[in-house]
Amino acid sequence: MIMEEKTYREINDLSAPTVIEHFVGQENVKALVRTALEASWQDGTVFPHTVALGDAGLGKTAISNLIAKETASTCHEVLASSFKNVSDIHGFLLSCKEKDILFFDELHSMPKDIMLILYRAMDSKKVFIKIPNKRKPCTIPLPDLCIIGSTTNYHSIAKPMLERFKLVLFFEHYSNEEIKLILQNRCKRIGWQCSEEVFNKISCMSRGVPRIGLRIIENTYRVARSKSSDLILEKHLQRNCQMECLDSLGLNREEQKLLKILYKQNNKPLRVGTIAMTMGTLSRNLTQTIEPYLFRSGLITKDDKGRIITPKGHEHIKNNSI
Repeated sequence: MIMEEKTYREINDLSAPTVIEHFVGQENVKALVRTALEASWQDGTVFPHTVALGDAGLGKTAISNLIAKETASTCHEVLASSFKNVSDIHGFLLSCKEKDILFFDELHSMPKDIMLILYRAMDSKKVFIKIPNKRKPCTIPLPDLCIIGSTTNYHSIAKPMLERFKLVLFFEHYSNEEIKLILQNRCKRIGWQCSEEVFNKISCMSRGVPRIGLRIIENTYRVARSKSSDLILEKHLQRNCQMECLDSLGLNREEQKLLKILYKQNNKPLRVGTIAMTMGTLSRNLTQTIEPYLFRSGLITKDDKGRIITPKGHEHIKNNSI
């Protein structure tokens, strides 16, 4: 099957799990969701309001879609920042039907006044609309809905908003074995043939995030097809990594550059501002985009004087000839 025959969306739809048992990883999340599903079935109630917390690409949206499938509900997915005024959120809430699931992605980006209306609606199952020349607002009842919020930065969400959610799902990074299984399942479902070694290497490059591994294998598939090969081989992965400037841990060009700068310091700490100036980037970009995985993977650390490369970082540089 040639990549051009199907869009990326169609491939995702084909390979996505259809029941909660087929979802790989996130065992604690699945246990909570299964329990809530069973309770909802027994009592004939709507799935409880839920908030999904964790880094991007860990399956928050996928779990929400599975909840909708398991409850035979319609899932309305919307970016939280898309609500610009009160009438937007009122119109959205009032357009939904009984037992619908409303999925607000990037909940932390929702304006504060809109968030206030949302959690009041979650509490009272009503919306309150101000009428010109009238002291009291018009009250309109809402159908029984399930609100699901997803965020990568729950510290930015108002505490009253978080307290309205009955189910809190913490998403963690995946193991290499779980990533490998996800990649194998994806290839099997859409008919791609791939060598075992490619699965092993990509799982180590995925940072514990399925989305990254799936992107790498998709790009590697393109390389294989450009060479008229139906089998994804290690040489195709090597070529893709050369083009994307990725090393054996999936570090990109900027991350490798930072690691090399610290390596040349001979174990002397370097401050964020100095590193950012050397790299020609902003300190904010350094701390929010470039550094996080290097810290999480144990390649760098920090003290009061700045950032320092670790022994693991030294070894990685030598093994990858950075």
